[in-house]
Amino acid sequence: LLVSLRPAAQDDDPRLRAAGRVRELSELAHAEYEARRTARARDFYEEAARLAEEQLGDDHLLTADCADWLATCLYELAEYSRAGEQWERVLRMREKQQGPEHPDSIACLGSLAVAVKKQGDLKRARALYERALDIERRVLGPEHKDTATTMNNLAMCLKDQGDFESARPLLEQALAYHEKSSGPEGRYTMICLNNLAECVYGQGDVEKATTLFERALAVQERVLG
Repeated sequence: LLVSLRPAAQDDDPRLRAAGRVRELSELAHAEYEARRTARARDFYEEAARLAEEQLGDDHLLTADCADWLATCLYELAEYSRAGEQWERVLRMREKQQGPEHPDSIACLGSLAVAVKKQGDLKRARALYERALDIERRVLGPEHKDTATTMNNLAMCLKDQGDFESARPLLEQALAYHEKSSGPEGRYTMICLNNLAECVYGQGDVEKATTLFERALAVQERVLG
């Protein structure tokens, strides 16, 4: 039996060694995050993201993943500004690496919109949601779960701007999709139904809104108790 004493090729490659260390740090971060030790998870994610940026560069998918995980953790800690900054960076990397119509790029648009909205910039959040929805309608089609989710999120942004007229048809379409896909008692059906009721109430149609709220309440009582 002949055994080579030469180390494996990847041991000689500093980028591969760095990638291995980044993955180790990320796994530690994931474990802390799952255990709800979010602040500790953030520290590991920050270290992984820093190492990935320094050793792997912005052209590496793992660098984008690390920044994405860090952004999610920061968002959970209500550090919305920092989360938004990370998602801005992730979006640039995703679009360059995978293209603007890749599911990861579209998901990043939605995440960035959420962070931007949390900071009170409804105008920019609306633009991001509209951009994501335009891509999803073309790439995924109008009857896709992600398209329906973005419809709902855009609609709630429009509602918060007081544009109930534009929000309502989006919520009606999202509700129709979720009723068809998960039934009248599905989680997202309940969410969309309640959101539609709020929108209709905002339009001043109290009678219709009451009917929708009663319907939403009845479903929630059956499902949630």
